[in-house]
Amino acid sequence: MGSNEQILKLYLSKYKCADLAKQDILGVFSQYKDLRPSHGPFIFNDGSRKNLVNLDGTIPINYRGNTFNIPIGIFLLDTHPYNPPLVYVKPTNTMVIKQGPNVDGNGKVDLPYLHDWKYPDSDLLGLIQLLSIVFEEEPPVFARSTSRPQLNQVSKPQYPYKEEAGHRSCASTTDRRLLCTECSLNPLEVTIQPCGHLATCESCCRRLKKQHNQCPICRGPIDNVVRSFVPE
Repeated sequence: MGSNEQILKLYLSKYKCADLAKQDILGVFSQYKDLRPSHGPFIFNDGSRKNLVNLDGTIPINYRGNTFNIPIGIFLLDTHPYNPPLVYVKPTNTMVIKQGPNVDGNGKVDLPYLHDWKYPDSDLLGLIQLLSIVFEEEPPVFARSTSRPQLNQVSKPQYPYKEEAGHRSCASTTDRRLLCTECSLNPLEVTIQPCGHLATCESCCRRLKKQHNQCPICRGPIDNVVRSFVPE
């Protein structure tokens, strides 16, 4: 039994249809590696609280020719898969929810697929695939805009969200000199060694190292990378 199966067996111990719920969740993990299970209290609108299994992480979308990762949380009721899950966009403190026909100001996602949920015709994999399509048409988050700095002050720009390996975020209007030279979306995050160029975000640097192992500025080899920070 894999680690995810063991964890889910524990998390789903009080679910009414634990085996079916586990099967549905494992079908997601086979295709969406950036989602992971967690378990904890969920507060409903009436103030009641219940421990629910949550699929937490990011799902990829293709927007204007680039791949971005949207942070979401999918909370499964204890009657899953016979009742629809609760889906939320989960922005970090550098992101803002973009309200639209499918996402409200709290990040809650509302789709006909959820209203019409009927197992076994409806499942988590189909839901997430639909979320990717919907978010490609209208991304549910954007970066916080930066205020114009006063004279003799330098402000650190804000970005949609702190990236993990392979993740990209939506663009914001900010000082282009402090943006990754590859994607022009994320902040400069790593210094390439041995050349010493501060040229890319962590995500792009890892991609470059894997593809052709060359600094984008001097074309020198990427032997190592060091996390760097732009001072406020």
